[in-house]
Amino acid sequence: MGNVTPKKMGAEEVRAFLSDLAANQNVAASTQNQALSALLFLYGEVLKQDLPWIENIERANGQQSFPSCSRRRKRAPSSRNYTTAI
Repeated sequence: MGNVTPKKMGAEEVRAFLSDLAANQNVAASTQNQALSALLFLYGEVLKQDLPWIENIERANGQQSFPSCSRRRKRAPSSRNYTTAI
């Protein structure tokens, strides 16, 4: 998209941007959907321009990936000896 202002961009540039997110930027499907929603809001509510229906957008895959911090870790055996007095 470079330095082109959104007012001068049309559906083809928006399609190319959204497809680039999936093909080259390797974003998640939810990120691509969020970008589309933001662009529709920008054009419709801020710029007061209607975008025509955009076809042939390359879609990001819907595969979920989780950050490594949310994966289960193997727990080391406890070194404490839990005995109860009777």
